[in-house]
Amino acid sequence: MAKGKSKKAAKAAKKKVARAIDRASLAAAVDEVDMEDDEMIRSAVPTKKKGKAKKNKGSKVGAYDAVLARAVQMLDDTLDGAAQASQAKSKSTSNKKGKGKKKKANFKALPAETLEAVEEALGMCWDPEDLSLRMVGFFDAPCLVGHEVPDGWANPAFCNAVVKKVEIHCSTAVTLDLADNGIKSLAPIRRMAAVMPNIERLSLAGNELKSVAELGHLKGMEQVRCLVLQGNEALERREKEPIAYEKAIRKHFPKVMEIDGEPLTSAMPLNVVGGFVPEGLTELIDTFTAKYFTSFDSPDRAELTLAYGPESVMSLTVNLSGNVQYPSCYKAVNRNLRNQKLQKKEAGPMAERVHVGEQDIAALYKAFPQTIHSPDLLIDVWVVTDDLLGINVSGKFQEKKEGGGKHAVVDRLFQRNFLLCPADPDSEAAANGWPVTVANEQLHIGPMCNAPVKPVATVAAPPSTAVLGGAGLDYDALLMEFMGVTGMNEEFAAQCLESNGWEPAAALEDFEALQADGSLPPNAFSGGAAPP
Repeated sequence: MAKGKSKKAAKAAKKKVARAIDRASLAAAVDEVDMEDDEMIRSAVPTKKKGKAKKNKGSKVGAYDAVLARAVQMLDDTLDGAAQASQAKSKSTSNKKGKGKKKKANFKALPAETLEAVEEALGMCWDPEDLSLRMVGFFDAPCLVGHEVPDGWANPAFCNAVVKKVEIHCSTAVTLDLADNGIKSLAPIRRMAAVMPNIERLSLAGNELKSVAELGHLKGMEQVRCLVLQGNEALERREKEPIAYEKAIRKHFPKVMEIDGEPLTSAMPLNVVGGFVPEGLTELIDTFTAKYFTSFDSPDRAELTLAYGPESVMSLTVNLSGNVQYPSCYKAVNRNLRNQKLQKKEAGPMAERVHVGEQDIAALYKAFPQTIHSPDLLIDVWVVTDDLLGINVSGKFQEKKEGGGKHAVVDRLFQRNFLLCPADPDSEAAANGWPVTVANEQLHIGPMCNAPVKPVATVAAPPSTAVLGGAGLDYDALLMEFMGVTGMNEEFAAQCLESNGWEPAAALEDFEALQADGSLPPNAFSGGAAPP
């Protein structure tokens, strides 16, 4: 009976062990069984000899009972301690949860009517024509009056709702204005960088950002060129450490060229993607190209005068293939006329399209649209003489159209061929860090494959041009009709049509632009003068 009781006690002990909460405490408790108890157990184990087993039978049972009783007591103590610890932990967790609930009460899901109001407000801020999302003082929108959003732009539920709506309706935006919203951190809206990858102009003016590091939350907006931070504490660093400040911003927005309407003082960071630059000329070429394109992309292009001298020569050609739109200022100086034989009799107009001297060249470029050049350039350099370098630079740029519209920014390809000579050590150019100046430049501009195509139907034609265009063109009839519309003689009318791929609407637009600029000589017209 004693042995049976011992087995039951052992089973009970095992069950308690299985229910133990703190196994580490349990192991420590078992380890407290001293060597004396261990010896008692070993001495109670039956031997192989039956006689001895009978002799030690009684002591074996007694020893088991004693040790088990002691172990059970220790286990009970351990379990009691574990239970108390568990209760204390549960109470602590409960308190924390209680505090958490109070904190998260402000961040609960927004009511359906509030979400609808947010979507309506976004619709008021979104302009699909110029691809801009202007959320200035967002909570002042009339449709949001009466809809409480605790903690505003720090509210994750609100920010997540905004990002979702933006992803659906405004993901193609190139301009994002978040001015005057009291934003202290950009972390809650970090997903905007993923859903708005094409942002080029970003305004965070009038908020409460204290560090440039906050911009890291929007680092995915890799196309940002123009950044507005005025009205934030983070901007104060610019006056004290302008170079370090700009470097810190470029860490997050590597292509930024303008901050608060002013060009960066440090040159555009280049990324030469190919080409050949002789050993020893890398630093000089990097310095020149960085300063040149930084100056060209500045609002007034004032420093470009330093890149040229009184004898510098510049000319422009434009790719007229297809029906791609170009500003009239390009066309007025374009020297890429396909039918060159028509110009042999009249060298004047072609010669007038070559610009000489820093003032003439700077005035021409000042009339060009605002641009932003990509830092990814292909550069080839060759040595002409000891004092003359040839450099070919190819890349792409974005051209801003005046008045905005659906295609407010147009992508273009360019190729520039420079002949460079050393800057005079005593010149203003050298004093401003220009190692070389331009002796000769040929600029070629062409369309990107995704450049907006000019719809012919939008060009209004006079009534007499009704027969122009269409399949199976009669070129003689087309030429005669164009001469009748424009008043030009046969040579110049044919040149204008051919330069525009015999597209009458495009040719007519070119004619009107050249006539408005006074670029057509009198002998381009029948009778030697333009029609009244």
